[in-house]
Formats: sequence, structure tokens, C-alpha cells
Amino acid sequence: MRQSLIPQATPDTNGQGAIEPDELVRRALSGCAEALQELVMFYAPRLLVLLTPRHGGNRADAEDVVQEAALRAFQRWQQFDPRYSFRVWFFTIAFRISTDHLRKLKRESLRLERQKQRITAPAAEPCAMEQQEAIQNIWKTAEQELGEYHFSVLWLSLGEELNNREIAQVLGKNVLSIRVALHRAKKILANHLIEQRKKSPIAESTNQQANHL
Repeated sequence: MRQSLIPQATPDTNGQGAIEPDELVRRALSGCAEALQELVMFYAPRLLVLLTPRHGGNRADAEDVVQEAALRAFQRWQQFDPRYSFRVWFFTIAFRISTDHLRKLKRESLRLERQKQRITAPAAEPCAMEQQEAIQNIWKTAEQELGEYHFSVLWLSLGEELNNREIAQVLGKNVLSIRVALHRAKKILANHLIEQRKKSPIAESTNQQANHL
């Protein structure tokens, strides 16, 4: 198994626990390499969640993209404009790399890999099991029912809480197209969840999730 190229997180030397991303950006801009490593480690797992479905469920391919994005972030740190969000900048790098990778893969091979490599979520505490399963089912349904583009827009909006302008920057689209895609993604998913509820007697939580989309 290959060793990860993403550096390990560095603990706060002041003993204050986790450091806020904005503070890490400030330290990194001041020349602290450890702060930049912390930023990458903070956002890398979230990128992996987003990119894995985009790569047909192939976690290994998504990990390659995240690692390459991390390396480019280190190499191009001097190009980072502090007027903008580090997260948006890092996600934009990753999406461009991801797009380049996907252009080299055949759609059929992606579908096959998607079936072979499914991420199994860790077991939750009994008190949180029902809520966690409901959330997982919502995103699993979104992955199955939405195309890659609409899934990405929905995840960046609800999962990463980016605004439409930031999503447009990450995906290389205009704000209007993002607004339309987000509305369509929510409508498709909500309608599908409502139909699921009609077919299943155990779907109250699913209906509640659909009403909040």
C-alpha cells in the first residue's frame, strides 16, 4: 500500500487544541509551513467525500486526486490570494485535477469500479444510529439519482455550505447556472424521497429530510 503524500497534522504548540482555519491561513501566510499542513489535513477528508462519487465510487482514484491537490497547494502557495477563501482555492485546484483524471477514464470502467468499491461507514453509537443512517441514506440516494454535476453542486451547497458564487468558482460555471442546477437537484431529490415514502411504511425521517431540501 502506497504511503500518503499528505503530511500528518501538527498539534497546536500552545496547547489550545484545534486551531480555526482562518487562524491557520494567517499563520501560513506568515510563513508557517505547519499551518499550511494543518489546513490541507483539515480539508482533505472533506474533499475525499466529495470526489469519491465523482470518480464513480473509486476511493483510490479520489485519494490520488486529493494527494495531487495537496502537493499543488504546497507548490503554489505563493499564488494564493488571501482576499479569497482557502477552501474555495483548494477545492478549485482539486476539481481541475479531477476533471483531467476523468477525461482519461472510460465511463464503463467507472461504473464497474463504482460497484466494486463502496465506502462502508463506521458503526455509530446506538443513540446516534438512526440519525446517521438517515443522513447516509439521503446522500446515497442523491448519488444514485443525480448526475455527477448536480450531485457536486448539492454537496458543495449543503455538505460544504459554500455560497453560489463560491460553487461557481470551484466548478468553473457562472452563478446563474449554479442556481438553476441547485434548484433542480433539490427538486429531483425531494420528489424521489417523497416517492420512497409512499412505497415504504418506515420513512418518516426520509419525508422530513425531503421537506427540508
